[in-house]
Amino acid sequence: MEVIEGDRGNSHEDIHDLGVVLWDYFKCGNYSAALEEIQTDKHHDYITHNSLELVPVVTKLLTENVDSEGEDCISSLLKYIAQVAHHKEALLAFLEEMEIFKSEAHFRVMLPPIQTSLLKAASVNTKPSMFKWTYNTLYSHICQMDLPKNYSLEGKDRLMLDVDPSAQALLENLKSLRQFYTGFVDVVLSGKLIWTNININSEEFLAYYILQFFEKPLTYLDIYCSEGMCESSLYRVSQDFVMLVCKLVRNPFKLLAVVKWKERKCEDEDTDCKDDNSETEVSENLVANENISQLSLATYFYCILGLDFSSNLIPQVYCKQFLYLSCLPLLSTLLQEKSLLSIHKGVIFCNRLLDTVAEMSLTADTLEAEAHLIFSKLLIVVMTGCNSEECRIGALKAFKKLLRRFDMEGRYKLLTSLFHSTTHAGVFGLLIHEVKENVVLCLQEVSHDSFYFKGDYLKEIVGISCHLASEERTDLLEASDQVMAALNLLIYIYLRDRDDVLGMRTFIPRIKETFLEPLQKGLDLSRGHYELKAKELKENTKKVGSELKVSVNVGGSLLPNLPPDQEIKVVEAALCTFDMTSCVLARLEQVLQTACHM
Repeated sequence: MEVIEGDRGNSHEDIHDLGVVLWDYFKCGNYSAALEEIQTDKHHDYITHNSLELVPVVTKLLTENVDSEGEDCISSLLKYIAQVAHHKEALLAFLEEMEIFKSEAHFRVMLPPIQTSLLKAASVNTKPSMFKWTYNTLYSHICQMDLPKNYSLEGKDRLMLDVDPSAQALLENLKSLRQFYTGFVDVVLSGKLIWTNININSEEFLAYYILQFFEKPLTYLDIYCSEGMCESSLYRVSQDFVMLVCKLVRNPFKLLAVVKWKERKCEDEDTDCKDDNSETEVSENLVANENISQLSLATYFYCILGLDFSSNLIPQVYCKQFLYLSCLPLLSTLLQEKSLLSIHKGVIFCNRLLDTVAEMSLTADTLEAEAHLIFSKLLIVVMTGCNSEECRIGALKAFKKLLRRFDMEGRYKLLTSLFHSTTHAGVFGLLIHEVKENVVLCLQEVSHDSFYFKGDYLKEIVGISCHLASEERTDLLEASDQVMAALNLLIYIYLRDRDDVLGMRTFIPRIKETFLEPLQKGLDLSRGHYELKAKELKENTKKVGSELKVSVNVGGSLLPNLPPDQEIKVVEAALCTFDMTSCVLARLEQVLQTACHM
């Protein structure tokens, strides 16, 4: 770091005298006198050449447990030093003090003089190194701060997230950074600050450093306001950061060009992508040079498209299907985070995006995007295993919307793929229900490509749906959702399709052989096992003083050490499930018998 040498005169005497006077005035609460003292002409030369020595003296005043008025005084003292001293030397002193003292007060107080020092170097031919160093130092400070705990709060209880001490500390620093970067945005947009020797324009260069804060901490903070609720301070601060980036890049959708996992078609067919790439060439250079985080882009576009921030600053001419497909990797990035707040952002984001896409408007070709399969699997993970009920319900809604946004061919391909990749009985049952819904549409002939749910296509997907993984040895209690959905699907097909429009009558022998017969054997085995268990439990409860060590396996899970009466209830509930399955199975056999005689 360059230090300007000059005639330092009686530097040690000056710092002693000036430091003592400032301390005396400050300790007495005479803040105005301290400001008048430092601004006198006799100290001008000393401050100009000795900021490295003076800044630590003034900064140490913050260790005196000062009030807000005292902080303002210290900030004004430091800002005056920044105005008078050589900007490189002063900047070095400020950043060194920030490294030594990491309190919130030091961070707040240091930002205005740091801004002043940097703006003194602003010109139409400015080297970026000093600015990069400063911006990275500030972001490093934020990254080292503690994040709020991963609370599982929902509904109105989410308001408690804002009072977490870590969230409050981050909020205060973000407020200071908002004011800090606003000053640079104004100067850059006015053309008074232009960085040279960079491969991008100055607006996008500054936008990159602001985008960093969308990764950390904003990804892990609660940026959400439900309808009818008051906006939180963090919500408004986040909105301001979005506005700053939008002003700098003008068209934020240019940043979509740098999102990973583009459609495979675009890799092979240059003509399909030339228009998009030519429009976003600058943004690609930005990522190549500065490596924008995928997570920061995900949270940024969550704010824009999920929360509708800055709608008056973004173009409204983009195709909704294009925006959805481009944001798929960003959705996946949020959903695979461990933080519940990140997952919540992903769930809100994907529901808002899918709401803008019309049903049957996505073609099967779009499934060539790698992100589609990853996205659908992540939704399944969230809706089956997330600790937050709000996230699980939201993911389920998004999953149903996703399946219905494709045309019939796309639905068929996606359902087939998911059948082969999922093992969760509840999800399997949901997929079978979606097959049934599409068979209904096929019978109504609502689409020209409805043949994907007729004939051989339908036989293939029904064969996948009506399948027992271990035949009669399958745990039917665990697979009850899948089995009941499959039985209902078959009943609907053979009861409603009296004219065999779907061409499924020839498939009846195979259904009986591969599904119904193993299912009946499995029900007999399972019922016998649970009836024996119920008999044993009832007999044991009659034995006075006996120590029972009974465990019940339900749905693949072992339930040990239950009280005898509760164990009996669990077993009886299992038997009830088998009885209902048997009733539905009997109804299906009647329907199939009728269909065979038509």
